Amino acid sequence: MKAILITGAALTLGTLALTTGPAFAATAPTGGVVSVTSAKDASAPIHGGSDVHLSGTCPVDAVKLDGISSPFFAGGHATIGKNDPQAFTGSATVLPDIPTGAHGVTVTCTDKSGKVESFNGSFTVSPASTPTTPTKPVTPAHPTTPTTPSHPGTSGTIPSGAPDTGVASNGANDPGWPLAVAGTGVLAGGTVFGIWWARHHQGVGK
Repeated sequence: MKAILITGAALTLGTLALTTGPAFAATAPTGGVVSVTSAKDASAPIHGGSDVHLSGTCPVDAVKLDGISSPFFAGGHATIGKNDPQAFTGSATVLPDIPTGAHGVTVTCTDKSGKVESFNGSFTVSPASTPTTPTKPVTPAHPTTPTTPSHPGTSGTIPSGAPDTGVASNGANDPGWPLAVAGTGVLAGGTVFGIWWARHHQGVGK
């Protein structure tokens, strides 16, 4: 019975060791991360031909950054700035004729055992914005200089239909004409009267 119990205990321990063994094994390395943003402004959209800035980390067990590549970068790869597998940087120029949408980036690193590790990221290209041509303001037409009305002629001709003022242009209706006639009559009458008076007195004297 003791032998059986020992054997059973040994089997139980062996079974536990097999079951819990993987829990003590080294954990698999976590994947890396890469970020691609506009070199001018991290919040600005990326267009075809844009310069971009790259940053990220290799997997935790990596000891070397080998490179960052993309078929959508000029030359096919980025220029490495800070070569730190846990805090790398780089720069690249996006191809000018790249279509809009998401495009892949591959980061290659090497771990301490010499094994090459690669992981992928992506960046999004936005459609190029078409600049709006400002509307040219319409130049207002210069106002036409008003024409100075011509002054009516100062002709002495009296228009037809004008009211009769009793004054004619030939002097027939001149108010001085009746006075002159009357004066002439008075003078003539005075002369006749003077002649008669003189003759009358001469006759009396005789």
